Formats: sequence, structure tokens, C-alpha cells
Amino acid sequence: MIDDPRGPIDYDETGQGPTVVLVPGSCSTGAAWRPMMLLGRSIPGATIATVPGATHFMIATHASELAGLIASHLGHAMQAA
Repeated sequence: MIDDPRGPIDYDETGQGPTVVLVPGSCSTGAAWRPMMLLGRSIPGATIATVPGATHFMIATHASELAGLIASHLGHAMQAA
């Protein structure tokens, strides 16, 4: 469940609802990439976006790039809702 100013957004069992963006860093290890790729293939409508030069803890090193990806994703999700 996601809290949204317009009301809660819930994923139902059919996979309907907002999509998810998965963000591994381009320098993340295979251990980080493997689950991202599996989830990306398993979640309907999921996308994978990378942050160039980032590793697993990109929030500390590439916060503005990550924030831009999240803002873009939320903008698309809000338009689709």
C-alpha cells in the first residue's frame, strides 16, 4: 500500500496498480544486479534504471541522480493513475 494525497494506492493480486522502478547502480555487484533483473522480469510494468557510477548505497553518493529518477517515475505513475 502506498500513501498518496489522493488516497491509498494498493497493488491487487492481478498486478494492476502503479509500476515500480528498480535502480541498481552501474557499479553495483552481481549480487545486487541479479535480484533487480529477476524482479524486473517478474513484476508487470517494472522498469530498471541505472545510476551511472553508483554502487549499492547510491543514496549517499548519487542522491540527486537517484532523486531525479524517483521524481520522474512518480510523475509517470501519477499521470497514469
